[in-house]
Amino acid sequence: MNTERVFKKLKYIPVVVAAMMSASVAQVAVAEDTLTTYLLEAGPFGSGVSTLEFVDSTRSTPANGDAPELAERTLPITVWYPASDPSSVGEAQATPAKAPFGGHFPLIIAAHGLAGLSSNWTYMGEYLASHGYIVAALNFPASNAEAAGGPNALDVPNQVLDLQFLLESLQQEVPFAELIDMTRVGLLGHSLGGLTVSLSEKLPAVDAVAMLSPAFCPGQELVAESEPLAVPSLLVHGTTDAITVFDRNAEPLFALSGEPKYLVAIDNGSHLGFVDSAPAIEATLAPLAVDTAFCLQGLFDNDPSAAACGTCENPPESAQLSAQRQLDLTRVTVRSFFDAHLRCNALGGIYLQHVAGHENQELAITFEGDRFAANRACIGLE
Repeated sequence: MNTERVFKKLKYIPVVVAAMMSASVAQVAVAEDTLTTYLLEAGPFGSGVSTLEFVDSTRSTPANGDAPELAERTLPITVWYPASDPSSVGEAQATPAKAPFGGHFPLIIAAHGLAGLSSNWTYMGEYLASHGYIVAALNFPASNAEAAGGPNALDVPNQVLDLQFLLESLQQEVPFAELIDMTRVGLLGHSLGGLTVSLSEKLPAVDAVAMLSPAFCPGQELVAESEPLAVPSLLVHGTTDAITVFDRNAEPLFALSGEPKYLVAIDNGSHLGFVDSAPAIEATLAPLAVDTAFCLQGLFDNDPSAAACGTCENPPESAQLSAQRQLDLTRVTVRSFFDAHLRCNALGGIYLQHVAGHENQELAITFEGDRFAANRACIGLE
């Protein structure tokens, strides 16, 4: 047993109790509000944002189209962190807050999808920072929207190592080295980024993994060569996702993952509904489905796995779930998951297992595992 990790996690118990008490008070004071509504509110901190750049000189960026191979990997980073001024929202260089009881803040590393950017996570970064998390989102060298030669999905094994490099680099970066609790590290990924974080089992220091519409089907060979996730995992997926079809991606990856694990199916949810710009895309395309935009770009025209995986085979003909609604449901489920498995907050697990699906008709949630064993494991007693 790692006694240092147990001690650090036990320090959060007063915070957990306070959070549960404040939630109960809010429910009594405003009876018409749901727990979901309460959990979606901004937290006690503001949110600051910093942009950084790390360079890994030990690994290369592969050639891509007209772009030649590079001898190093350059990783632009956006970091959202708790700010001392509660009124700050995404304020550049805001003064960092101090963690309660002299502790540190959990870290979540966020991985974008194919043709994505770190800015895709603004909606999540600002929200989680206000609740006492540090969120670090990176631009992968080969798959980001502005990659030389165009976005490429073939560099996933290197992307897994990029996550580890980012984790190590942040431990040396002021002020984040003093703010981050390295005994509480989570990964969050969307689409190709969801596949990337699903392959993270061999990375040290990762305690929980959340995946949004992960691209399991086109990455099955990589998954087969890797060890299945053994840490707590959350999988959130829209049932009408036109890019990573639900029954070919969410269901088989969930079956392979170890316990405890959660599968959150969002009825009529989309693929693009997990990125910050989804409401703007939705407004531009209305009344068409938001995923139509991605399918019309032709990114998968020469991808042999697309046909086998059903990508853009049957894009929805009518509007999907409101993008803003999907972002809200994603925020609250992701936060509750990390609260449960990084902060050992029983309320997070209870909300996911017993409340979220009851309060939100769009959600169907499957949980597999021993909740009590998960709580014991969170504080290092198993």
